[in-house]
Amino acid sequence: MSTITYPSAGSWINSCLVSANSYKILSNEEETAASCLESGEAGIERLGGEHHYARVAASQDKQEAWMVLFEANAPEMHRLSQVLEEVQVHQLYQNGFFWPFDLTWDRAVKGYLIHPIDTVRFQPIRSFLGKVDAPRWQLSQSLFQRLDTLHTAGLSLGGFAREQVRVDTVSQQVCFWPSETCAQSRQETKGYRKGGYLCIPQTLTQKAADCGWPLDGQIRDLFSAAVLSFYLLFFTHPFVGSAYWSLMRESYKVQYQNYPDYIFDPEGNNHLGFLDFEQEILKQWNRTIPELRSLFDGLFLEVLHPDTAEHDPHAPHWNASRWAELLALDFQTNGAPEMQSKYPFEMIKNYQV
Repeated sequence: MSTITYPSAGSWINSCLVSANSYKILSNEEETAASCLESGEAGIERLGGEHHYARVAASQDKQEAWMVLFEANAPEMHRLSQVLEEVQVHQLYQNGFFWPFDLTWDRAVKGYLIHPIDTVRFQPIRSFLGKVDAPRWQLSQSLFQRLDTLHTAGLSLGGFAREQVRVDTVSQQVCFWPSETCAQSRQETKGYRKGGYLCIPQTLTQKAADCGWPLDGQIRDLFSAAVLSFYLLFFTHPFVGSAYWSLMRESYKVQYQNYPDYIFDPEGNNHLGFLDFEQEILKQWNRTIPELRSLFDGLFLEVLHPDTAEHDPHAPHWNASRWAELLALDFQTNGAPEMQSKYPFEMIKNYQV
């Protein structure tokens, strides 16, 4: 972070999007240097390296906000400004995105402006995982609806991590935070670098590239959403069975030095048994409408086996709105089954997604 210049208290910085916008810096350099969104001081979690912020006040309404500092060259700033100008910021706000509402650039000082998040109302998605009484179908449907809004605007997050997904406890809708990784949807991307088990491992990215199939941001978004949705609905990572096991298990081990949890697996990998709970979930999977199961199968097989599965960009599993539609239909058809057994938390020492 030594290459990032901290602004001085009392100074002003101008928007590089709207010429009339300017912001007064409220934090001094020491406060800004000490601030770190990952440290828990701000009550939120963020990924992707250190993010230091300064408190600022807008010249128009005096409302305080955060200016998150970053280092970027001119082309990167140009990309960010294009994204922010193109997507009609306020429309995305209304559709569940916490979006940088302005971009500042004053020689050495660069930053994007964001509103602090209400961490009581907007709970992390991890608090809903493994909960049999959570609105699992509603959250999964909302997740794909958010992506549909983003993709319709021609944008993507390039894949996302669990910590980027929050739930509005009032509306029971999914929101993305932070969303500054957003870029043009169809450009090839390296993906969110700390996405964990929601993101495509580098070994598979390279395998797809070798097969002439660059993984763009929209593909990565849908992969992340499909994995998270599977966790929500079936309480386990989706890569089980002969089609996925050896390839994904070792790919994750190489990249993340650990394995995700597979509770469907009767062989007891990760020291998990085949208990009553797992049998109930397996019945739920078999009861799921065939069209929804086909989306899961089609997407995962295509990503995991680009050398044998032909890539069809128009396939239903690459359409976020189709996912949302079938999740709603599955809920109407099957409902949320009442679980007779409890999720075996005591058996899972490293519950990760």
